[in-house]
Amino acid sequence: MADSWELLTILDCILNGSANEGDIARLRQSLTTSDGKNVVQLGKYNVNIADAKDIHIGDKVYEGADAETIRTILREVFSQNTQHVEINWHDISQTMLSEQQRLTTNPLTSVEGISYRTEQVYVPLGLVERKKQTRRREDVSPEQGSELYRETEITQTFEHEKFLEQVLKQRQSPKSQGKRIAIIGEPGAGKTTLLQQIARWVSVEMTPMVIWVSLADLHGRELEAYLLEVWLQAVARKVGQAEASTQIKDDFVAQFNQGLVWLLLDGVDEMQAIVGNPLGEIERQIRTGTLLQQARILLSCRLNLWDVGSNALDSFDNYRTLEFCYPQQVEQFIGNWFGSLPSAETQTGQQLCAALRVSGQERIRDLVKNPLRLTLLCFNWYLGEGKLPETKTGLYEQFVGDFYEWKKGQFATTGEQRRRLNAALGELAREAIDKEATRFRLRQEFVCNYLGEPDDADSLFGLALRLGWLNKVGVETGNPRKGVYAFFHPTFQEYFAALVINNWYFFLNHIPENPSHPDANYRIFEFHFKEVFLLWLGREDVKKEQKEALIYKLSGFEDGCHKFYQYQAFFLAAIGIGEFRSFHTADVIVAQIIKWSFCQFDIENQRWQKFIEPILEGAQAVLRETDRKIAASAMIRVIQISNDEEIQREAAELLGQIDYSTSEAVVALTYLLHSCQNDYTRLKAAESLGKISPGNAKATEALLYLFQTSQNQHLRKQAVENLENLAPHNSTVIATLIHLLKNSQNWDIREQAVESLEKIDPGNAEIVSTLLPLTSNNHNRNTRWRAIECLGKAAFTNPQAVTALVHLLQTSQKRTQELVVETLGTVCNGNPEAVAALIDRLQTSENRDTRKQVVKSLGQIGAGNAEAISALSNLLHNCQDWYSCKEIAETLGKIDPGNVEAVSALINLLHNTQDEYGCTSVAETLGKVHPGNTEAISTLVNLLHNSRDGHNYMRIVETLEKLDPGNTEAIAALFYLLRNSQDENERWKAAEKLGEIYPGNTEAVAFFIEQIHYAQHEYIQQLTAKCLGRSTPGVTQAVGDLVQLLQTSQDEDTRWQVANSLGKIGIGIAEAIAALIHLLYVSRDEDTRSEAAKSLEKIDPGNTEAAAILNRQIAIFHATKPSKSDICLAAAKILGNIGIGNSEAIDTLIELFHNSKEERIQRQVISSLKVLAQGNFFKKIISCSKGYLTDQVYQSEIHRYKLCYSIIWHCVQNMTYPDFYSAWYG
Repeated sequence: MADSWELLTILDCILNGSANEGDIARLRQSLTTSDGKNVVQLGKYNVNIADAKDIHIGDKVYEGADAETIRTILREVFSQNTQHVEINWHDISQTMLSEQQRLTTNPLTSVEGISYRTEQVYVPLGLVERKKQTRRREDVSPEQGSELYRETEITQTFEHEKFLEQVLKQRQSPKSQGKRIAIIGEPGAGKTTLLQQIARWVSVEMTPMVIWVSLADLHGRELEAYLLEVWLQAVARKVGQAEASTQIKDDFVAQFNQGLVWLLLDGVDEMQAIVGNPLGEIERQIRTGTLLQQARILLSCRLNLWDVGSNALDSFDNYRTLEFCYPQQVEQFIGNWFGSLPSAETQTGQQLCAALRVSGQERIRDLVKNPLRLTLLCFNWYLGEGKLPETKTGLYEQFVGDFYEWKKGQFATTGEQRRRLNAALGELAREAIDKEATRFRLRQEFVCNYLGEPDDADSLFGLALRLGWLNKVGVETGNPRKGVYAFFHPTFQEYFAALVINNWYFFLNHIPENPSHPDANYRIFEFHFKEVFLLWLGREDVKKEQKEALIYKLSGFEDGCHKFYQYQAFFLAAIGIGEFRSFHTADVIVAQIIKWSFCQFDIENQRWQKFIEPILEGAQAVLRETDRKIAASAMIRVIQISNDEEIQREAAELLGQIDYSTSEAVVALTYLLHSCQNDYTRLKAAESLGKISPGNAKATEALLYLFQTSQNQHLRKQAVENLENLAPHNSTVIATLIHLLKNSQNWDIREQAVESLEKIDPGNAEIVSTLLPLTSNNHNRNTRWRAIECLGKAAFTNPQAVTALVHLLQTSQKRTQELVVETLGTVCNGNPEAVAALIDRLQTSENRDTRKQVVKSLGQIGAGNAEAISALSNLLHNCQDWYSCKEIAETLGKIDPGNVEAVSALINLLHNTQDEYGCTSVAETLGKVHPGNTEAISTLVNLLHNSRDGHNYMRIVETLEKLDPGNTEAIAALFYLLRNSQDENERWKAAEKLGEIYPGNTEAVAFFIEQIHYAQHEYIQQLTAKCLGRSTPGVTQAVGDLVQLLQTSQDEDTRWQVANSLGKIGIGIAEAIAALIHLLYVSRDEDTRSEAAKSLEKIDPGNTEAAAILNRQIAIFHATKPSKSDICLAAAKILGNIGIGNSEAIDTLIELFHNSKEERIQRQVISSLKVLAQGNFFKKIISCSKGYLTDQVYQSEIHRYKLCYSIIWHCVQNMTYPDFYSAWYG
């Protein structure tokens, strides 16, 4: 709510015509009650608005026409806001979240003592990044020269807690700093479960407003519209309103503008997209939505959709759910699952583990690395006869059969009922996936078409609901009486759909001469049918001839379009034989995939050359999904026959990723270890060998050798991390690390050795016996200190290291003691021996610096320790100087929050400290020890009134605002400084602080505007522009003055900052849009123009005039000033941001690609076209690109050939085959 000063300022703005929507919104928030006729409550004032009366607000009187204007405005505002509704947005979002999560958590197996427990299904996450070439070979061919990146790779892995803390809380993600996160994974990998846990954790730990959206519920509506028209209306109903008032809408928008909203978007793959890939659609909406840009966003998506559209999520950091590793995590999960049963079926779980270990069960072991499938297997084993399925389909089939038996006690069903229900569910599932826009959210009317009415006698609909195969997950928009339903899990919908497909023609009926023929179908290429296809292949009741016919048709598919769909079809055939394992020519298909994964020999030029990047990436991805036994054998063959070490290394790496263990694989990798010349190849071979043969001595030996000899620190680190993962408790590794610790002259190696030893052999006594002698005075200072640091690292798990450090504390010299004290402050929190030693040093040391460091270290490890609290309390009683007392009290408050003695000592200091600076510092500390302490707040208020130190005055204000947010005295002081201070620096600080507390505060804005007019220095102008950018969006006066600065300044840094700020506050304001367009036209600085384009994209997406300017500039500069190619490059990049839906932008980029000889410009053009490609533009792009796919271009301009191939491949991923065929020949 606005204070009195701000209210008067807003009213003055209304009178002079400069008020904006933000001012009116704040006025609306302050207008809380009315007697229904003549008196309104405005802030703290009762204001009489009767006709013909002067209006009194505080000491200010408005008369005549001014009074009439204000009277009209107040009545109008009040008519829109008859009752101000205070909403606790955090609490209301929690309520909404609970309801949403109840709907997204299925109760199918959550009765009778068996539950799908969310705490059991967390798997690690891997950060997915584009993979840079690890090294450049001496004989780099021309076609390799244009490849900056190849395939994706997992660059970092995160356990659950680490992900929450580092990525979400500390915002440590490379692209978005935690603002845009995508969770991708296979069906059943726990994406929704993970998103639910994140939602709960964020709500508790970070207390923002968390909004959950199942994207299937959008039903074609844009996300921002859904939030305002559906989610917010639901909130309004919860607070007793028929619909959201203007005030509620304003408050809701304010949450976004203040950065308080987290959006959790579940199931991008279930979202309806009119054109193209749903990922591209959601990215477009986020990029152009004014609210969405302000929110932190986490989304989930199936891997198969992400694979074809990962480039669409360019602004997101992508984290992939990783499989459970076998046997450790799989067997741990099984133990947890059976151990959680009321009867603690531990022995049953052990029998399942033993069954999985039997030779020949590799396929099922691979399948159950997925959390959902492992849960189903545990369920099957618990209810069934102890038989392992052989395929994914078999796993689901067992579950369905066992489930009906298990439910007999509750809902007895006959065999005929089950057959009818399964068939009806299959028809429903198949038709929904095939024909419904929201495939996994089923309208009640649609369900009734296949299952009958839910309340009919013998209704299959009712039976499906009672059993849990279907669940009500919402209501239809506009008709709350009609429900929306979903299967238990999307994978079960796909399973039931696969059960009722009786002929392979359902997936593919190719009519080569006319793919658009009504009888033709190409469902096989649609990403949402991939899982159905695989489950169909796994059915035992489908004739082998049917499956073979489909695989043959795919492997021999001819598309007539430069083989683009031919590759897609062949990839699907290779994936399919993973489920259809008896296909007799499977090895031929895998052999072709292997060839595409690496390279072919160019006979004419006598050299190996790699396939085009999309083919190579696609083939390598397929190797992880096809029959792993055949793929592993083929990879072994590559290692054995290839003379190219880079190819051998890639084969070794893929062999480790396939994770199929055979003696032949061990022999091949061992051979490569001995024969290769490159350390990186040796590392990858050893890594893969360790994965497929845990504890393998040769792998261990190679990794140890690398660790000892490599000069590359990163390589050493990778080697030792592999040792930790692959060879825990290995005696050879331990002995070698001890040897290095004793004898290496490189302290980095010694430190890494200590860290690794503590992981693979915690508490090893030789660590201490080796390091302790190195701390004596016989060694130089660097050696002593590094040894102490290493002891500190060991102390986390090694009690002997703590004892050694304590001994050093008692016997060493002063400077060494200080280092030991500091080191003890880093060991495990609460270590009693460390705490006791520090207390002893606190009580006996005469050295002030040592005692100070002890106090600090106790604050780090002494939390809750009674002896530490007592020692610090005693020290506090005897402390003589205020600074030491303050430090001790702060530490005491840290280890014992609210400690009475610490609070008392600080209050005493407040009363006795005469120094104004010291008093402020003590009050600040008191606020930390005892938040909200009235003595601290009162003292700071008194200091405000009596301060004589201008420099400290602002610090008092900031401290008071921190301890008591919204304190009226602090805010009044800020206004006082802004109006009366003679110190320009103080006025700056006051204005900035007001801008933070009240974005768009009129007095702060006025101050910044004044600076624009009078500041002479460019730095001041830039800072002013930056501060104005924090104003509430739509502040027209601020926008106007920023535009004026843009027109007068010739400094590019200032222009850049103004463009940035206009992108934040100029949304929809014509003056801002025109200024940015003009800046695009006149600026020659790439960064400035790029920022102007980004801001235009935010405040006026798809601006045609801006695109036209860029089109003209590209044409002019490329034709007349080829030396200005940087401008063309920048313009091409900017068009990718603002040219969506603009045909001229597409034409300009295509023309630039045709005419430019520079590879960097060609690459940028293709990058921009990938962003802009949608709808009818696909045809134009294909038509203009396909002409470059010739042998002549391949030989003379390989980079241009590859770029054209990549943009067409991108189009393929976003088009149906008939549309692509039509575009190719159109």
